[in-house]
Amino acid sequence: MEERLNLSTNFITPEQTQKGRGLTRKLGELSTNQLLLITETETPEQLSNTAHLTVRPDYSEGRRESFFGVWFADMTMRGKGGSEDDTLARQPVAIKPLDIPRLAAQELRTATDINGHDQRRLTFQPIGFANIGRSDSSSKLSIITEFEEGVTSFDNVLYKGEDDDEKLDDDTVAWALGCAARGLIILHDLGYEHGDYQVQNTAYDTGLQPRIIDITSSKKRNNPRDFTGDLKTYIGSLSYFDTRKPVASREQILDCFLAPYREEIPNMFPRGHLRHEMYGIIDCMAATTDDILSPSGNNRS
Repeated sequence: MEERLNLSTNFITPEQTQKGRGLTRKLGELSTNQLLLITETETPEQLSNTAHLTVRPDYSEGRRESFFGVWFADMTMRGKGGSEDDTLARQPVAIKPLDIPRLAAQELRTATDINGHDQRRLTFQPIGFANIGRSDSSSKLSIITEFEEGVTSFDNVLYKGEDDDEKLDDDTVAWALGCAARGLIILHDLGYEHGDYQVQNTAYDTGLQPRIIDITSSKKRNNPRDFTGDLKTYIGSLSYFDTRKPVASREQILDCFLAPYREEIPNMFPRGHLRHEMYGIIDCMAATTDDILSPSGNNRS
């Protein structure tokens, strides 16, 4: 039986989500099953004040379980009449419970900033917030983003054979590492640390362009040392943090992940002392890659 939810809907403009406009307070005041939808006008005349969610478990097929308990649905907006015949739009959405208004507001602003450069979409774009109470859980403040079926996370590629000794094709590994490097270069060039840049948070779209998942922990940074954690986390996740055989060799990591990043250091860090510091960090990481992959010394070849 389909699970359906009806959400009382209020509207907010992009300008009203900017810092200092009271968004965090508004999120904390959302009542159960109330939606705050971002639209170009605060009171769209053509939309009813109720949104309808139809839960879609099938959208999660082939995707690893999310740490935050992300779930999926179709969100339907209807006209003033409110009947199914008045349906104006149906949008597949991903719903991530955060339950902390400050983090939800911060994630929206970070995504908007990251996606606002060079007309490039690097991460999922939030379209609203809701305090949702489902039959199997208490109500939680959640951030709602567009669900893009064509975006695939690299854990579905690199960890596909994690239960056996299946060897991945070298070209596939090289492509995955290179795509992860390009995504991180874009993010760091914008001044953001990801905060949890492991394989499952790297992805690609139908154009084979890099995408980044789960920016909840992302923060603005300006010191090269603040970006070190992203690089180390990604390398460590290639061995699932020393719990399985690494999916990439040391040579592949150096050539396809660290080398492309190193090449872009002059562009990301134009100031001389920062550039030289970042070169030193990358060179040190290259020399200790085996230790990052297997900190306990159990690296399995």
